[in-house]
Amino acid sequence: MATDKQKERPLFTVHDYSEFIELAKDPAWTHYIGRLLPFNLGVRECFVTLEFTCYDPRDEEKNAKFLYRILNLGGAIFAVASIPTEDAHLMEQVADGVGMRFSRDVPVVLSISDDIPEVSIFPVNNERIFSILLKRDHPYQRPSVSESIR
Repeated sequence: MATDKQKERPLFTVHDYSEFIELAKDPAWTHYIGRLLPFNLGVRECFVTLEFTCYDPRDEEKNAKFLYRILNLGGAIFAVASIPTEDAHLMEQVADGVGMRFSRDVPVVLSISDDIPEVSIFPVNNERIFSILLKRDHPYQRPSVSESIR
């Protein structure tokens, strides 16, 4: 049963974009964006594996090189992991190991508010910003057995 203090604490804190927009200008950092809500399989696993494998939270100096923020885009919740550009190969290895891939683009969210369609586009885009997605051959990307029998 949750304590009163736990009930008061939010599940996560959504950051504003201003700090990230400034960081994205710095070529020393590379950024990986993954949708958390609605649920996107593999994003949490990839980011947690990266942090605990390469940027051990028990080591302040190492962990300071792993920046993590939660951002809201058109009602969808995204996580952004930022790491030194020189460490991009580490993310490639981790992502490959958990069945993820990168796309050189940014998220776009289509939504409807008061019967009016809205398009929300991630506010910053450059050559060091990647969306993280399931690999095309990931088991969850394949049709289910019941669909393949039809």
